[in-house]
Amino acid sequence: MRKAIIFLWFFTSLSLSFAQGTSNKDYTRWSVGVRAGGSLMPDFENQIQNNFKLGFDAGVSATFKLNKTFALKTELLFTQKGKSYSFETRDSLFNLLSGLLGTAIDPSLFNPIQGAVDDGVYSSYKGYHRLTYLEIPLLAEVNLYKFKITAGPYIGFVMRAYSKEQLDQRIPLLDLIKPTIDSLGFVAVIFNNLISSSFPGYGQTLTTESTETTAFTQFNYGYMCRLSYEIHKNTFLEARYTAALNSYLTDPAQNISLSSFTLGLSYNFGIKKMRGIIP
Repeated sequence: MRKAIIFLWFFTSLSLSFAQGTSNKDYTRWSVGVRAGGSLMPDFENQIQNNFKLGFDAGVSATFKLNKTFALKTELLFTQKGKSYSFETRDSLFNLLSGLLGTAIDPSLFNPIQGAVDDGVYSSYKGYHRLTYLEIPLLAEVNLYKFKITAGPYIGFVMRAYSKEQLDQRIPLLDLIKPTIDSLGFVAVIFNNLISSSFPGYGQTLTTESTETTAFTQFNYGYMCRLSYEIHKNTFLEARYTAALNSYLTDPAQNISLSSFTLGLSYNFGIKKMRGIIP
């Protein structure tokens, strides 16, 4: 991301120097610009889903004016998007133990007490995904006085990913027999190790982090729309909404798309004609 910021700064400086000191008649119908903005996303590093941080969004653009009202626009954007989630599951402790112990124990031994006690394993998951995309939209733009209305499709590619998840497990039956297990001396060590490996979120929160991108759809597509207002010559305040049309997860059982709302500033400047080359 630091390289992207350096690139944008260099591109802006070069282009502004190139455009300086020229009149409108010296420009083609093409213009280029830069933009930077941000959106609020859950701050997952410190406290899941309870705090917020600023998501980064910046890029460069190229615009071709069809006339005074209509234009075509494309952009190259680096943007951050995030998604938090939480869900709970319930499993049977006896069924899980039967699966772990295999043929060492007859599962029918648990039948007399199943239903008489709460043998549930209640697992609570909280997590967050933060993704950095390279997005390329193709947009139609309408100019209305100082306002610009822009909309169109985009394609996006995952550049970076960060995931973090917390697991808490509650097992009422283990809560009842745990004091007895702890009193078994050396045998208690074996049982407690088995419990810790089988139920890693029991007794303490298990936190996992990952920067792998394999769980996420590498190619995304969707649409974006934007409203811009010219607050100064060639300088615009803009609000943008982006929505994906496909799932950002590779898991076919989870069809979840990403959307974002960003506020930003953009600056546009024309491209000078090259005498003798561009009429």
